[in-house]
Amino acid sequence: MKKLILAIFLACLVLSSAQGGQEYGDGLRAVSRGEWANAVQYFTAACYNYNDNEAGSCKELGVIYEYGKGGAGPQRVKKNDALSKQAYAQCCKKSGGLMRECCKKVGK
Repeated sequence: MKKLILAIFLACLVLSSAQGGQEYGDGLRAVSRGEWANAVQYFTAACYNYNDNEAGSCKELGVIYEYGKGGAGPQRVKKNDALSKQAYAQCCKKSGGLMRECCKKVGK
């Protein structure tokens, strides 16, 4: 019985981790195509909706909001200091302080 519960737990962990990684990859592909609004959706999902260590998605999200991306087109993401700091704080937290560039942005 314990082995069955452990197997189910590990399967759930792997599936949630794979989904978070997929969102990060989708976000990077969206960035490479200049689809900034889509990238924000993918990075937000990976950063906030998954329990795995998606610090990279949080960092990318912070950068997009810190600088604003996409010009004046429909994929434009406006600069937003509050959302940028929130993403950087999540990056610092999820990385356990190892992503120093994120932690520095929020004074940690």
